[in-house]
Amino acid sequence: MLKFECLFCEKCCYFEDEEEMPVVFEDEVRRLRALRDDLEFVPFGDGRYRWIIRGYCPFFDREKRRCKIHEHKPTSCRIYPLILMGDGNLAISEECEWVKEHPEVKEMEFRELLLVFEDEFRALFRRLLGFVNK
Repeated sequence: MLKFECLFCEKCCYFEDEEEMPVVFEDEVRRLRALRDDLEFVPFGDGRYRWIIRGYCPFFDREKRRCKIHEHKPTSCRIYPLILMGDGNLAISEECEWVKEHPEVKEMEFRELLLVFEDEFRALFRRLLGFVNK
């Protein structure tokens, strides 16, 4: 069975197109701003924000090709190459090298994607359950 494996290609941490920039939640904005106060966020008006990153994420260690805040990174980063879109839908990143190597995932049914991206969906569902249990 096909299963997503990060290739550490940097595509998830480098941004040019605003559509690929992470959508983050209010508590994540607070947590990220506590780490760095120079970050830019644009509100959607419903408790979600677009994290404006031009170039590399400020928390990306280019030498090690790893996230400096892995344990605290936002949901959008945890679920990549799934992308939370501004309209609330999910998409699959066209930039991810693993996705480029496995283009068949773009044609799969949702239940198949649940298995391919099991860890990523698990992270998303944990986040959603956090909202329900508040």
